[in-house]
Amino acid sequence: MNATLLFHRFAFAIAALAAVMLALGTLADWQSRGPTAGAVATPQGETLRQTNIGLAMATLLAVGLAVAAARSKSRSLREVADAVGAAALRATTAARQLADAGRAVAAGCGTQGSTVTATGAALEQMSAMIRSTADNAAEAKDLAAQARAAAEAGSVTMAEMDGAMRAIETSSGEVAKIVKHIDEIAFQTNILALNAAVEAARAGEAGAGFAVVADEVRSLAQRSAAAARETAAKIAAAIESSQQGSASCGRVGQSLQEIATKVTAADGLVGEIATAAREQAQGIREIGAAVARIDLATQETAATADRAAAASADLTSAADAWRGSAENFRLLGVHVQQPLAAEPDAAVPASIVARPAPRRLAAKSRSRLIPMPGDSTTVPDAEERHFRDF
Repeated sequence: MNATLLFHRFAFAIAALAAVMLALGTLADWQSRGPTAGAVATPQGETLRQTNIGLAMATLLAVGLAVAAARSKSRSLREVADAVGAAALRATTAARQLADAGRAVAAGCGTQGSTVTATGAALEQMSAMIRSTADNAAEAKDLAAQARAAAEAGSVTMAEMDGAMRAIETSSGEVAKIVKHIDEIAFQTNILALNAAVEAARAGEAGAGFAVVADEVRSLAQRSAAAARETAAKIAAAIESSQQGSASCGRVGQSLQEIATKVTAADGLVGEIATAAREQAQGIREIGAAVARIDLATQETAATADRAAAASADLTSAADAWRGSAENFRLLGVHVQQPLAAEPDAAVPASIVARPAPRRLAAKSRSRLIPMPGDSTTVPDAEERHFRDF
């Protein structure tokens, strides 16, 4: 900026010096001719006039060189400004895309974090349900073991009852034999009483008392026979009931044995269910730990995305500062091509953002800015208008 101002000031000083020298040369020439117009010039005046003309030509040549140097410097500054503006545009676009990507990643991480949290809660509920199932299975296993023990005890009791019923049946058979003997004795006693009555009748009056005794014995024998027959009938019924009870005990014992077998099988299945439930609970705990790690990684990713968004914001600010610096070249009369403002939501490919602009594009931009000789449509910039006016 200071160099360009110095060029302008130097050019104006040279021009002023040339004007002064031309004026002095003209004055010296007029003085050398004297007060009479049309007189012949003296050699000293001619020499002074030629010297002044030479100095004026040298001064004009220096002015031309200064103007050419200023124009070259202006072109260099224009190229630098164009390059800075293009780089700032690309940096701004990349920074905005990076910021958008960071915000999208942060939003996605937030959604993913919510999903992971909900998944963790669901897994925790599932783990609690599986633990409850495992506890219930363990209790069912204990109850099945108790039922198996009760069934086995009932089977043993029914076996003992079956033995007792068989013993009762045997005892009833023995009692039936004894009753049969009593019946036979009563029958024999009845026959003897009849014989005694017959003999008492033959004896007449002497056997009358004996006949009474024989009649009582006969009546007693008949009652004994009737009681024996009733006892035999009841013993037969008891034996039949004992046989039926023994058969029922056998069937009940067999059923209890089958129940014990099935309860044992159910106990094994419940044990397997309890083991599987414990393994599932362990797996759910491991999955919960993995989900917790995923949640932590998601939070770290979100934090990284936020930092990237902040960094892209800083980069955007820096790019805006670059563009502001390029804009400051306007103060020197250097026309800087204003790049189009990058839209925040414009989807620019990464290859375009990352790759520097080709040199020919910059040259094309310069061709639009630097007026070419003979081009009447080219609008001169402020510096050229200034030198043209000069």
